[in-house]
Amino acid sequence: MDFGYDKAEAVKALDTAFHPAALAPAQQRWLRLLGFLLRRPLRFLSLYVTHFLTEAAEAGYAVPASLLDGARNRMKQMARLEVNSIPDARMQAEAIYLLTRNGEVTTNYVLNLRDTLAKRFKDQCSRTLPPSISRRPMSC
Repeated sequence: MDFGYDKAEAVKALDTAFHPAALAPAQQRWLRLLGFLLRRPLRFLSLYVTHFLTEAAEAGYAVPASLLDGARNRMKQMARLEVNSIPDARMQAEAIYLLTRNGEVTTNYVLNLRDTLAKRFKDQCSRTLPPSISRRPMSC
């Protein structure tokens, strides 16, 4: 049991979620809405869903490869976006983290983000990072 759920019940629930033909019409509409939202620039939701799928796959649940591939592709897009604010940088850092957890080599993404933070947000970074991090030579 994980988090109070029987593994067999959780597998059944996830199997139903990942195979929409077995869902009721109302549930299928919600699933289509979720797909629509993930194609929109709602980056936080994309991060949340990718994190959930990554956790499920790591816990041994059968996450369809096409679903996880789509989530990883979205994370790659987010990792390449231009950063215009500290919140954007945080979301990009989360996307890079999720790519790393999914086996991607993310060195270039990390270096690009670090350089962007150092150039554009040097003063803001030291105010938003904890003291243990901001005292380091490269505070971003």
